[in-house]
Amino acid sequence: MRKWRAENPLKAKLSILKDRARRKRVPFDLDLSWFACFLEREKYDSTLHHIDRIRTWEGYTKGNLRVLPISENIAKGNRERHEQPF
Repeated sequence: MRKWRAENPLKAKLSILKDRARRKRVPFDLDLSWFACFLEREKYDSTLHHIDRIRTWEGYTKGNLRVLPISENIAKGNRERHEQPF
């Protein structure tokens, strides 16, 4: 599996997002060609960036994704966790 991921990084990343959408029970409508263009346009680098959903309830759909620096995405997640009432 590691070899396949190394040889197919786009397919592997898309597969991870699809699995995450299934587990979270949110929509997923991405395809490989759109995803490749999106990552290229956003200058995505997996060592520097995370793929983030703009509106979490809309899932992993075209027009609902953005690329964030890792530190910004982690800070955003921490803020959201602290804002939720218990």
